[in-house]
Amino acid sequence: MTAHRLLRLSLIGGATSLSAAVADDQLFYGNGKRCLRAGWVGIHLIYQYKINWTPENAGDIHTLVARHITQMLNKNGGMYIKFGQTLTTMGHVLPREYMDELRVLFSDTKTYPSEDIVSVIEEELKVPISEIFTDFNMEPVASASIAQVHKATLKDGTEVAVKVQKPLIHHQHRIDFFMLYVLLFCVEKSFNIPCLWSYDFAVERYVSELDFTTEASNSEKCSRLMRTYSSRVYVPEVKVSTKRVLLTEWVPDTVTIDDVEGLKKMNVHQKDIMELAVGLFAHQIFETGHVHCDPHPGNLLVRKKGKTSELVLIDHGLYVTLPDELRIDYANFWSSMLVADSANLKAICTKWGVSDPDFFASVTQQRPFKSSRGAGQMLKKVKAPSSEELARMHLKIKSKLTTILDETASFPRELMFVGRALNYLRSHNWCHGSIVNRVQILGSRAARGLPVWQYYKFQSAFMFFRLLEYLKTNFSSLWVTFIHVMPTGALSNFLVSFSSAIDSSPTIMSDL
Repeated sequence: MTAHRLLRLSLIGGATSLSAAVADDQLFYGNGKRCLRAGWVGIHLIYQYKINWTPENAGDIHTLVARHITQMLNKNGGMYIKFGQTLTTMGHVLPREYMDELRVLFSDTKTYPSEDIVSVIEEELKVPISEIFTDFNMEPVASASIAQVHKATLKDGTEVAVKVQKPLIHHQHRIDFFMLYVLLFCVEKSFNIPCLWSYDFAVERYVSELDFTTEASNSEKCSRLMRTYSSRVYVPEVKVSTKRVLLTEWVPDTVTIDDVEGLKKMNVHQKDIMELAVGLFAHQIFETGHVHCDPHPGNLLVRKKGKTSELVLIDHGLYVTLPDELRIDYANFWSSMLVADSANLKAICTKWGVSDPDFFASVTQQRPFKSSRGAGQMLKKVKAPSSEELARMHLKIKSKLTTILDETASFPRELMFVGRALNYLRSHNWCHGSIVNRVQILGSRAARGLPVWQYYKFQSAFMFFRLLEYLKTNFSSLWVTFIHVMPTGALSNFLVSFSSAIDSSPTIMSDL
């Protein structure tokens, strides 16, 4: 081939590629390039783990693949950011290298030019922006996966947060969901891990999040239901809502729940605010069944109010509603974990198609659990796992994923999103040095979602175990004497096993 012919073909190829790229941007909203990026990363993932991976280079492979995935998610933006944020809640399955790379998806998301944002606002509200606001800050104060937020002042002087859906989301999300299906299909077939069983339910939830009128409805319902929990949880008032624009009350002087230094400067007691947050989600999960499923740090804000502090809950787009039967079953499951009721755990898990109750309880709590150890383990002080222990845990979980769900059709899809919320809470607690006993708070409050007779049954059992722990901690010599003089029998054996389970811990279990 002559140099002239080669140059000619190169020019034709370059012009064709440029034309295709321009056409993709102008006619197909960039979906072609985004699909190619996602497809290439999928191929790269399979190649690295199927061909290159060895136990010796596992860390390097994890870092390389995680970096490529994160770069692709950031470039594609939109729903891809949402998918990536969901991955950050799966630290019990994914290696630590993934968590390190994916963190940027909460702080480094793309923003759109002000003229594009103004265009969306005017299209949705049907009037020029100047007729709505006396002041509109063109610089976004926050940018998330599908929207960005601007501060503005209404004509009557009210300061509001203006949440605007990013311009291309409604043109791109259907293709994004299709590519998600393709990627999950490839992972499922390549690694024999069940990925697609909850796809339809998840997509339904994410699509509902794109309609801001649904978010307004969730927000108003949450505000109403919070009155039965605490006056220290605040939900900003909704002013105006359309499908792509939401105006809510502006709440000043807040910090995110994971901002340790900010909380200290505000003189906010960290343990107090974490107990309030965990209690809030226990109330939603076990009592109201109306659950906020996206409590990442940017959606859980804290402000000082007088001598106390207040939790401000925002972004009410992603919710699940637990049917009463499921809500009660899940409350029963948590209460049974608290008192190590193996028969009850097995009955509930069988109903959900789960073959290994203890393993599912461990994944739910994010800490080891065996019903045979008895209730004392819930009061046991645990240490953060080492890197080697984490690696073994990941391998065990991956090996179990293929068998834990005997019948995926029976497993409640809602619990996938509830688990997402609980994983965020675990992460927030970890930021504060695992300052509260997350498992104990959830387990003890779960009983409140049960029928009265079951509530008193579990509360009585829990108080009994707390009393035993107090006696063992504060009167150790008397405890030992008591066990040794006790006649041999079921109660004596129980006390010995209970004593062993809490390992002479001077304090209630610290949470991972």
